[in-house]
Amino acid sequence: MATRERKDSTRARANVLREFLTHSTKANRFDHQEIKDVLDLCLSCKGCRAKCPAAVDMAKLKAEFLQHWHDAHPAPLRIRAIANYASLMRLDKPFAPVFNFLVGPPADLEADQRRCWASRRALSPASRTSTPTWSRRNCGSPPARWPGAA
Repeated sequence: MATRERKDSTRARANVLREFLTHSTKANRFDHQEIKDVLDLCLSCKGCRAKCPAAVDMAKLKAEFLQHWHDAHPAPLRIRAIANYASLMRLDKPFAPVFNFLVGPPADLEADQRRCWASRRALSPASRTSTPTWSRRNCGSPPARWPGAA
């Protein structure tokens, strides 16, 4: 709806997907750049499913397409970094000051070009102390629900 282009409509997405899935000669019928381009603007909000008389769930179809796409094409670094953000932050403890400098306000304008996501989206600063360690130091012992709690 935002682009007001017919090619960006839900019906066009469904038609392109149907066309390639029924007439493709590739072993992986989902492996077409055209499908990726058409589904790129889909937000997976499921609004189309409620309005569709046939209850076609484009969000589910997009998720299925992306799985097949990434089976054939490795996920970009940006997607892998966001998916593994918690694990990366655990590894970041020794380098917390460097990380904070690279993503903090002084380097923020330059970093916007490299990180490939919204410039107004701030990253949390890294800390050398984990929450359970901080809690042990300041409160005695962490609650039992934390992994590794005594």
